[in-house]
Amino acid sequence: MILVGMYSLWSQRNQRRHGAQPILVKNAVQWAVDMAFDLWHMSSRLEAATAQHVSESHGHRWAKPLAGWMRCNVDGAFYERQ
Repeated sequence: MILVGMYSLWSQRNQRRHGAQPILVKNAVQWAVDMAFDLWHMSSRLEAATAQHVSESHGHRWAKPLAGWMRCNVDGAFYERQ
């Protein structure tokens, strides 16, 4: 819930920076609650599907990248006006 609330604040800040009208705090909180519920619902369905898939899969697991390769997660952001 805390992460969804933080995402809501960040998202609203970005929308205001790009010209959108601010929304009421009540609406932002309701959006965060709805989003948290949706994520919880999706994750519980995903866990059930994953548990079934794991039992059906025959030991497939994450494999280390080949020599000379690496994996990393990246995130980027930019400001349109500077």
